[in-house]
Amino acid sequence: MTTAQTLTADDIGRRVLALIDSIRGAQDIAPATIEKATGLKVDIWSDDQSKYGVNGRIDGDWHFGLRSMPAQTPGARPNALLFAISDGNDDGADPGPACLKFADYSRALSEAGFAGKPVSGYRGVDSWRFTRGEVAVTAYVFGEGDPQAPGACVSQLIISAQG
Repeated sequence: MTTAQTLTADDIGRRVLALIDSIRGAQDIAPATIEKATGLKVDIWSDDQSKYGVNGRIDGDWHFGLRSMPAQTPGARPNALLFAISDGNDDGADPGPACLKFADYSRALSEAGFAGKPVSGYRGVDSWRFTRGEVAVTAYVFGEGDPQAPGACVSQLIISAQG
């Protein structure tokens, strides 16, 4: 099991895609599934084991985090994960070495059997939602650009599952 330290954007990108492909239902939104699919050690942050995740550095001041999201029903186990890339300085810098190209993610999810469609927001197309059976992945990009614009980089993914 690898302790997350510094990974390349390509490496963490491949690990997260492997995780997404391994999820078939809510039971797979669990530390053991994350560890098996990504090879990263997951830390448990609560007594009830509902808060868990892994953090690491990509390059320079860029970081990634993959963590459970609170369930809608109090006391229920999480059925969603948040994967996010952030600039440690919060200065809105170009993601450069931390860029996970949206086009590459879209293609990989399509090849894994996910159907994608744009989600309209107040700025136009704010995200894309990919679904396969009980699993949904909502992808957001940095800045205010269209996710399908050339060079658009993923800023966060919300991975959720029902059933």
